[in-house]
Amino acid sequence: MTNETEIPDTTKRAGRPLKSPESVLASLRLKAGFKTRRALSIASGVPMRSLGLYESGKGHPYAANREKLAKALNVSPEALG
Repeated sequence: MTNETEIPDTTKRAGRPLKSPESVLASLRLKAGFKTRRALSIASGVPMRSLGLYESGKGHPYAANREKLAKALNVSPEALG
């Protein structure tokens, strides 16, 4: 029997890693004043589901959506990563 206390691993939840710090898109969204994905979706015309995929790193915008997002966020398309 050891006297060491096991420290829980807080980097995982239900076997999955926790979300990394905000993605570039999420940071730009908040900086531009869009508090929600829904607000950015309405302003840009990009579906909320797509925004969720982009922000979580599970997807990347095609050129057309990259242009729409850049315009709504008032940044260059290259700034989206």
